[in-house]
Amino acid sequence: MIETAQKAPGINAKGRKASYVSDVLRAYLPAWVAQRDVALAVDPYLRGEHPLPVASSSQTKTELEQLRTLAFTPYARLILNTSIQALNIKGIRIEGADDQPEAWKSFWLRNGMEARQIARWRSAVGYGHGYSTVLPGELGIKGEPGLVIRNYTPKTMTASTRTASIRTLPLR
Repeated sequence: MIETAQKAPGINAKGRKASYVSDVLRAYLPAWVAQRDVALAVDPYLRGEHPLPVASSSQTKTELEQLRTLAFTPYARLILNTSIQALNIKGIRIEGADDQPEAWKSFWLRNGMEARQIARWRSAVGYGHGYSTVLPGELGIKGEPGLVIRNYTPKTMTASTRTASIRTLPLR
């Protein structure tokens, strides 16, 4: 169980020096677990694998099963797929320039985001938010240095802007 009360920053409830990792877990794990639980509840509907509709007991068993099967339509997935198609970024143009900007070529295209952006939009529209990280790393088969973009869903990542809890964590 995660304890939320501390005697002082860096000291746990038992009076021992707490590690930076335990401070971060104590501060952010409950928020991530709550966010993940909501995302996991929505996830079957977005994938089209939600439970069959509830039916009335006044119908015969055969009729009941036929109606339930007919009523099973993955509308959430249909609406999601239709919506995110309009968000797909194909390219950018700057007024007065004939070519696409270098930042677009060296950053967006080198990361393969023309194809991978769908995952970001699907998460943002389907769950209400999605995350992307941009960190130094190696790109492509040759392992060239550059900025690497990775997309995440609320099932695997969370972010916080609560500055009060960030200030209580020791910086290293």
